[in-house]
Amino acid sequence: MFSEHSTGGEVVHSKPGYLCGMNKVTGHVALTFDGGPHPDDTPKLLALLDRLGGVRATFFLLGLAAERHPAIAGTISGAGHEIAVLGFRLPDVRGELARALTSINAATGIVPYWCRPHRDAREVGLRTVRPSCPGRDESPDATADSVYRSVLRRLDDGAQIMLHHGPAARSALPALLTTCRARGLRVGPLTGTAAAGRIMG
Repeated sequence: MFSEHSTGGEVVHSKPGYLCGMNKVTGHVALTFDGGPHPDDTPKLLALLDRLGGVRATFFLLGLAAERHPAIAGTISGAGHEIAVLGFRLPDVRGELARALTSINAATGIVPYWCRPHRDAREVGLRTVRPSCPGRDESPDATADSVYRSVLRRLDDGAQIMLHHGPAARSALPALLTTCRARGLRVGPLTGTAAAGRIMG
């Protein structure tokens, strides 16, 4: 189940579709993107996901970026993608996760459920989750092939792919999705997939 927009001013939580670690859904791979929203890269990424069959993903956003680009953050949630929290800024500053949550909620109308591993997660009611298949696409020498090979090292049922919004990730996406589909793995957001059971806190 995807996150829902708020209606009539009421904020709707993005909740998991099953009890994590218990009734797992098999045959799924979670596609996640860390960082952003970015004024140039994020719209290109969203357009690509639509061209690749309307793929939906989980976006771990930065609160500061959501404050600077609220319309783009709202476009992500409006397109049916799940909203999660990366932090307020990088590097992380203790005590700013609550500020990130407020900023992302203001931009998207969503109260996220997930965040990346963070020492303040429990204090603000977030559940932390760690990716199992990092694409390492932010490396200066990253290419479509290097990102593809990095993800495939641990790609299996219930995996969580972590990419970012930039060109290396976008260039690797078509081949990654083709491989997942060839293996009989459905690709979608974190919530409602087997990957949602990889809870860290």
